[in-house]
Parts: sequence; structure tokens; C-alpha cells
Amino acid sequence: MQLVTFEIVGFRGYCEPRKVSLQNLTTFVGKNDAGKSSLMDALDLFFDDAKKLDKEDLCVDQNIDKVALTAEFTDFPTELVLDAAAATNLNSEYLLFRKADDQQVLRIVKEYKPGKAAEVFVDATAPILDQGHPILLKQADLRKLGRNLGLEDNIPAADRVKNPPWRNAIFQHFTDEAQGTVKVPIAKDDAKKIWDQIKPHIPYFCLFKVDRASSDQDGEARDPLAVAARIAIAEREAEITAIVDQVQARANELVERTLLKLQEMAPELAVGLSPDVSGQPKWDSFKTTLKTEGNIPFNK
Repeated sequence: MQLVTFEIVGFRGYCEPRKVSLQNLTTFVGKNDAGKSSLMDALDLFFDDAKKLDKEDLCVDQNIDKVALTAEFTDFPTELVLDAAAATNLNSEYLLFRKADDQQVLRIVKEYKPGKAAEVFVDATAPILDQGHPILLKQADLRKLGRNLGLEDNIPAADRVKNPPWRNAIFQHFTDEAQGTVKVPIAKDDAKKIWDQIKPHIPYFCLFKVDRASSDQDGEARDPLAVAARIAIAEREAEITAIVDQVQARANELVERTLLKLQEMAPELAVGLSPDVSGQPKWDSFKTTLKTEGNIPFNK
């Protein structure tokens, strides 16, 4: 996907919404304290899911209690699998935002409060329904709505076990209704599968800072290089998951054998015991830097 606009409000000096357009090459020019670094830091906050808002980065305006960062993307994926064995796409699911010039973009909004994980939304141009956006309805509620609208006969019998055909029928039923911007939360509960499908397509963002005295172990120097390790890990996610599953299965087997032996030797101690192998390996210990021929960090 390609980032085409970025909007910021509530972050540091940006108490009012400010929207910038981006191209393949974009340069920001301005005097000191114009907000260039704040904009870069806001982009870094948006693209790094591990980061949280520092309380000192919240705009001091007393009417502002959160930061909202909005990114619009083009070249979004043409197919998603939101429900088992049922392919669909963002357009037919009414999860795209239609701009004034009729261009459709994927508009992702992240809202931050100090010290808390971001809430993630999609701004979608869709029919305004009392039940909310159909993508948020559980399967039983989705089918109930479809039947109440008399849509079941319009859906082939073989497709009635899938959610996308029900949502499509509902959207078609309301196709002549007024549409507006619907804020769709996509990072929790059943809607999280939307975010899980979109995240792999979001661009990587690396922020280098070389305009102040720094150490090669400062976050600004290490983090962009550490992205290489994160990309490599992400590309091997399926293999890593398979290895973890194999290790957990083997560990469970060994623990079960231990319990069997314990039952032979001391049955009273083994009563109610069962194996529980959990936890995930950590892959965040890679140390990365760049050094010159003199073994000096490049940013010194």
C-alpha cells in the first residue's frame, strides 16, 4: 500500500487538524519549531504498533484528551479472507473511504491516550444503519438482520453458511439509502480479523535522526536498523509458528511422561495435575548498528 495523506491532531503543537499530502519523494521545509520533527515523530508513532503516547506529547489544550493520527492509503489489497473459506474485498465490504473527487482510499485512524495502546478504526463510506456496520455483527445477528429484511432467498443455499454473501445482500438492500462516514473499530473482538488482514500490507516506516548529539545505542540509531530483523522475522512467521508448535507439542509429551511416572511412584501427588506448556520465544534481542572503517558509529 502507498501512503498518500497523513493527518495529525492533538500531538504536541498540532492542536488543530493538519493534513499533508505525500508522494514518492516528499520534502518538508520550515524554520525551527515549525513542527517538522513532531510530524516525523507522529508518523513513527502511527507505524510502530509497539509505541504508546507519552503524556508530554499530548497537546496542552485543555479540550484535547487524545491524539488522532489518520493515514490514507492507495494500492490496498484486492482480496481479503475475513471469514473462513470466503474471500472478499474492502470495496464490497464498504470499508473504503470515498473522497470528494470520488477517489477511494483506505483510511486508517489511530487514537491514542497517554500510556495506553492505540485504538484503531477504519473511516468507511457506507450506509448508515441502526445496527452499525455489518462487518461488526456476529454471525447470528448478521443472519437475523438478513432474514428480517427478507434477503435469505436472494442468497444461494450453498453461500448461506458464509458471512460475506449476507453482508453483500444487506448492502445491496440499502444501496439507495444515504451514505456517510462510519467509524469502524477494527483492532478488537471479532473485527480484529480485518486488522490482521490489513497489517501485512502496511508500509514500513524508518525514522533516522542525526541532527543532535547521540549514541549509536539511542533508539533513533538502533530502531531503523532493527527493522531489518523484524522484517526477516515477519517473513518467516509461518516457519517460526510451526517450530513453536512442535516445541510445545514435544514439551507436553515429556511432561505427560513425567506425570505418568509420578502416578506410578506417588499417585496421591499426581491427582489433578496436567501439562501446561505456554509462552512465546522473544525475538527482540538483536543488536544492530552501522560503523565506519574505524569502528566508529556512523552517526557520531
